[in-house]
Amino acid sequence: MTTLRVEQIFHSIQKETSFIGERSAFLRLAGPECGTVKSFEQIFVELKSFDCRLVTIIARGNSILQKGLPAFTEFVDEHSMIVLLETDIENDRHPITKTIENCLYFLPVPSSKKHLDIQNVSFAFRTDFLKFLISDKRDFLFAKDLIDSELWRYDHISMETTGALRTTELITWVLESRLNVRITPTWN
Repeated sequence: MTTLRVEQIFHSIQKETSFIGERSAFLRLAGPECGTVKSFEQIFVELKSFDCRLVTIIARGNSILQKGLPAFTEFVDEHSMIVLLETDIENDRHPITKTIENCLYFLPVPSSKKHLDIQNVSFAFRTDFLKFLISDKRDFLFAKDLIDSELWRYDHISMETTGALRTTELITWVLESRLNVRITPTWN
């Protein structure tokens, strides 16, 4: 019996990608030595109980390293459900990201205190979804420069406010700079 470490399974509205506004069953994976160990069957029964065609797997940080994840995504796919993987861009070189058609990568900005290795971005497919969480003007300018110089060829780039930044401020910056990105809503 194959298992995964699970932090949370829940039902909500997808606010990202081309699936925005659609109901989704969410599976938030846990890191090593954390969460609850559950069998594929246990996880699938919980996900299926929400009666959604979309399953969003949230694998941030090292939770993507779970050995059972590739087999689980195939298992879900065999049951005619669509898989969307949400992860950090640092995980883009992980083999699982090449087997899932719908990937959303979070890219670090200065306020996140994480370093962005631009080489990782080059491994993403043009049709993948790239997202910046913007908390201030410095983050926005960093993201804008990166989009203008490196990311212009990607089809799906979005920004969302975080912290105290108001969405209206981000909208103003995007309009003034004529940046071709989507602004995703911050839902509380």
